[in-house]
Amino acid sequence: MPETREDVEDIIINANRGHEDEPWRLERLDLLRRILQYHKETFLEQEVLIAIGSKTSFRRQACVTHLYDHKGNLAVNWTDTPTKEQQDALASFWETIFCEAEVDHFVQGRPIIDSSGFWNSIAPF
Repeated sequence: MPETREDVEDIIINANRGHEDEPWRLERLDLLRRILQYHKETFLEQEVLIAIGSKTSFRRQACVTHLYDHKGNLAVNWTDTPTKEQQDALASFWETIFCEAEVDHFVQGRPIIDSSGFWNSIAPF
């Protein structure tokens, strides 16, 4: 039986000044968390069923564990290295819904370095 993370509360959210004078940052992260729950087959299910020809098998995939908003820059922590499609889909939600373009991805607190060998943040997790 495949593992799933059914509870949206499994994704930890936090934000710079979110508990002080900018609680709206936590509110938008909570909305993003709920969007990810709606798309749980992409962002929350640990194992997914794949079909190749007439054979089916389970494949382990990365899951989101933390979301952190620092002045509009979203930091996302994953259980394993996410696919480019997972990264792009999450960045698309952030930009389309919240009009913020910066998203940094981490695997268990370590930055995912882009093809240029550059990353611009330290893990807030």
